Amino acid sequence: MASRETIAGVQAFLESYGAAFARYDAEAAADYYLLPALVASDAEPVALLLMATREICRAGIERVLGWHRKLGVASSRTLGFQVTELSPHLVTLDLYCQLCDASGKGLYDYRGLYTLVAQDGAWRIAAIAHNQIPRLLKRLAEMS
Repeated sequence: MASRETIAGVQAFLESYGAAFARYDAEAAADYYLLPALVASDAEPVALLLMATREICRAGIERVLGWHRKLGVASSRTLGFQVTELSPHLVTLDLYCQLCDASGKGLYDYRGLYTLVAQDGAWRIAAIAHNQIPRLLKRLAEMS
């Protein structure tokens, strides 16, 4: 269970991080990571990516944003959100999200489990486990 203050802080983090994606701003989105960060992506086999540097982090974000451009992603909608507070400076965020086109039509959904660390008064992503990329690539293939 998380305190209201922690939940509000994580919600603010999520809105700001999402806004960077909505602006297609990879540089700003990279600011939300505490490096090195680990990303585990559902694939066959599961893909593990160590984002050791800002350049690697930004390149990974740019790749996703490029796919979003091809799909016409214009916004996202939170379908589920749960924060577990492990300590005042360490939480997990269970996020269920849908990406939408300019008309608000759902393009694909995904679930991500984020480990967030409070550093210098802000939440930063230390690790993500998600099922986004296979769903995103499947949707792109369907549109081709």
